[in-house]
Order: sequence, then structure tokens, then C-alpha cells
Amino acid sequence: LTPGDYNEMQIAWAPDGSEIAFISARHDGRFIDPGSQVWAVPAGGGEAIPATGVGTWGLPSFDRSGSLYAIGQHERWAYPDVSPLQRRGDDGEFSAFTTVDRNFVTFAPALAPGGPQWLDDGTALSTLEDSGRVRIVRIQTDGSTDDVIGGDRQITGISPRPEGTAAVFTATSPTEPGDVWWWENGEERRLTDLNPAFAAAAGLVEPQRFSMDHDGVEVEGWVYLPEGDAKVPLLFNIHGGPATQYGYGFFDEFQVYVGAGYGVVAINPRGASGYGSDFVRAVVGAWHEEMPPDLIDLVATPDAAAARFPRLDTETRGVMGGSYGGFATVRVTASDQRYRSAVAERGLYAWNSFVGTSDIGTYFDGMYVRRNATPDELWQASPLRHADRITTPTLVLHSESDFRCPIEQGEQLFRVLQSNGVPSEMLRFPGEGHELSRAGKPKHRVERFDAILEWHGRYLK
Repeated sequence: LTPGDYNEMQIAWAPDGSEIAFISARHDGRFIDPGSQVWAVPAGGGEAIPATGVGTWGLPSFDRSGSLYAIGQHERWAYPDVSPLQRRGDDGEFSAFTTVDRNFVTFAPALAPGGPQWLDDGTALSTLEDSGRVRIVRIQTDGSTDDVIGGDRQITGISPRPEGTAAVFTATSPTEPGDVWWWENGEERRLTDLNPAFAAAAGLVEPQRFSMDHDGVEVEGWVYLPEGDAKVPLLFNIHGGPATQYGYGFFDEFQVYVGAGYGVVAINPRGASGYGSDFVRAVVGAWHEEMPPDLIDLVATPDAAAARFPRLDTETRGVMGGSYGGFATVRVTASDQRYRSAVAERGLYAWNSFVGTSDIGTYFDGMYVRRNATPDELWQASPLRHADRITTPTLVLHSESDFRCPIEQGEQLFRVLQSNGVPSEMLRFPGEGHELSRAGKPKHRVERFDAILEWHGRYLK
């Protein structure tokens, strides 16, 4: 149906079977900018017609009447931001259908299926990312939303009956890796219990929430504490993205670290998703500053957590993170020399080389630093500019086939640490990419955990 050197994705059938909508980038410059379009092609064959201009688009869908929707924005450089559900009008133009200041799709966890699930009455059920949770809302015919299924958990997919009276959904919580549930007329029933033996043996820990206020904005975090009353070393974890969120889903890393005797601290600093447009865009164009909004939040986190949970020993503190979390780990240890241990993993440390080596290097700086940023502006926004201040013993962990944050990023950081006499090692994983911690070979994932625990154990215990 769609010949040519294009990459089509996310197909949706019109209810009468006459056409198929999909996402594709076919415009000039598609290899060097982040743009995409919604397209439609006759199911019986014919020319594909663009349904939108070049913007930031995903997850096209048809309601029962045949109206076409997609999640996105008309601006190709809109990311990071909240993307509304948009509807194609009678004039063929797409306009925002919803106004809720939250995203219907998440970076993590993966959703299956994703996007609105349309019902016979013209409404839809959809996931909604919100404050560490992923819940289910009903999108009404006027674009408003009502809560349907919630709780302190992350729902990872829903498939309803056509009339909307019942649905099956999957969900995860901090102590439940994932199960299937049935929802009918407002009542829930568990259909599977896949991990009882594992949960009983692993000693899984429920997190406790805390918050702090900066610049009139509430910043939310969680603490995982081992059993007992004794003080424990504080291990601060920083997520990737930065436009994603920690929260109420199962995360093997936190359970491994709390099981090793650490008090695990995690927050969603400004720049994270799940808190609206202003929050996720707070860091855009700010990383050249000495103390950008996310760094203000990150530097304050250990003391704020310990004020709420005095078992956390702030004199014995470590920090770690991957991708943006590696980026932020370097900024934190360069700003606060009280950390005794750090693991910087698969991070972006030097924008100047990143833009020429990363698979997203041709446009990612345009989203977070500035469009057409100068070499000096890229360097001013780079964590490596501050790395000569680091005194914290640091393990640099990187994968040799990481195309998102190529290994040269880790090599540059390691060189600076070694040149400055900082206790440091670099661990390289062959044949692995950016997803090592989530989708690497089991052997390497175990070795990674062993290396992280050994490194922190040297300096925190």
C-alpha cells in the first residue's frame, strides 16, 4: 500500500474499512529533524494523502463514526511538552480536542494498546500519566475527561467492551511486577496472580512519598527503606529522559538496592513528565545556568528526604542515574562534594560531540538547548564543563553499541576524572546498547548490578 523508502508505523483502520491511517515522516529534512505526519491511504490501494502538516504526531485512531484523531502538536519542535488529543474537522484540519494538562501516552512504562480506545457512544477510555501514576480516564464527547480507574499504580493498557461497561486492563505497582485485571460497572477483579512466590521471597518494599517546594512548585519523591530502625546509607537515583517519571510502578532497580541495605531516594525534578506543560518545559534553554531548575531540585533532595525520613544517613550518600540521569549525576557531584560514591551510566556529558554522533543528535539539542545553538552554547550546557569540580569516586558505566549516548561520551568523562586524580573506573559492555539495564543480555544485566553494588559498597559501607 505504501511503497518507497519510508518508515510507516502505528496503523489504524477506519471503522468502515475504507482507509488506513498511519504515522510517517516523508518530508524534506526528515533525517535531520524530529517531524512526522499523519497519513491516510485507501485500503484498496491508491495514493497516500497527508492528513496533517509536519509536526509531532502519534497514535492515530478512528472513533465509531469515522472521525480521525491523533495525539500530537502541529509544531515539529514541540517536544518536550504535553500533547493533546486532536481531531480532524470537516475542513480537514486537526485541532485540539482535549485540554487536560497531562499526557495520554508515557515514555515508560510501555503501553499496550496505547492511545484512546473508542466506545459505541462516542467516548473513549485512555491511559493518563499523572504524578507518578498512570490511570484510566474517559474522554467525553466534548473533550473533557473523567476518572474511571485509578489508585497508586501504573496501568499499562486497557481494552474495553464496545459499549464501555467492562474492560480488561494490565497494571503494575511497586510490589507487583504486573497482572491482568477485569473492570465492570466500577468494580475490579484480579484475573491473574503471576508472581506470588517471587514477591514473597524477594522482600519487596513499598515506597513512602515526600515532597518539597521550589519556586512555588511542588516536587514529588519517594523513599524505599529496608526493614529495621537503624540508619542506612542514602542512595539517590535519578531517572532518564528527563521527560519521564518515577512513581508507582514496579522497578527492579529500587528493589535490588533497598534489598542490599540502602535507603533509596527518587524524585521527579522539574523537567519530568506527569506534572503538566510548565513543569516538563522548565529546563528548556536553562542548562547553561549554574543552577538550572532541575539541579536546584536534585541538590536539595537528599536533605529534604532525610528531614522526612531520619533513618537516611546523609553523611553516607551516593548518587547514580542513566541517560539524563547520568547527565544529572555529573551536574550533582560537580555542585555538591558531599557524595561519597557515584555511578554515571550511559549519559550525555558533552553536547558538542553528542550532536554529531548520537542517533538523535541532529535535533535533540534544538529541543533542550536552542535551535541552531553555537558550539559555545552547546559547551555551556554540557555537564563536562563542570566535571573538573568532581571529587566523588565515580564509576562510569557505558555500552559499546549505545547509539543514543555513544560511548565517546563516557570516555570523555572518564578521561577528565582520571586526569584530575578522582578515584574512577570505566566499565564497558560489549554488544549492548542504550537499553542495557532494561533489555540487555541477562548475563550482562546481572554483571551490571554486581558492579554497581560493589562500587557503592566500597565507599558507602
